Amino acid sequence: MGGTRLLHNIPSPPQLLGLSAPETNEQVRGGRSPQGRPLIELHLFYLIRATMIDREIEEEKENLGIDGDVIDEEKAEEFYMKRLDAGLFTLQRLNYIVLSICTAGISSILERVKQLLTLKGETLAPVKKIMKEYADSLGDNSNKANEEKLNINHMINQL
Repeated sequence: MGGTRLLHNIPSPPQLLGLSAPETNEQVRGGRSPQGRPLIELHLFYLIRATMIDREIEEEKENLGIDGDVIDEEKAEEFYMKRLDAGLFTLQRLNYIVLSICTAGISSILERVKQLLTLKGETLAPVKKIMKEYADSLGDNSNKANEEKLNINHMINQL
């Protein structure tokens, strides 16, 4: 009997993800709605960190005289590890969640995500870019990796 009460209080998936519609017009105008903010704010936090480390890496490449993407494997690994340390993995996971819920077929969720990003001066373009990079990095050519690449690319194309 106690278990059913526990399940009764679990929020629905949009509420759980923080994507429910705001409750008042004031919340919409002020961007103060608590719904959707945790996921989108985490996305933006890690996006800023990733952007900053990418700039630092580009500066380091210039200082080392490295031209574009032509770098040795060891240096490429070092740069990738710096990006991971700055939160790239977390950003990829958050973006996977954003991509999944936006392409789940519920247009109100997609519109809410776009609205929240717009309030912060952002779009879904960075989500697409980071997930494309992630899909391209899935390696070993196994059936599972190829299936995941196809799934991610399909979701990207749906946006």
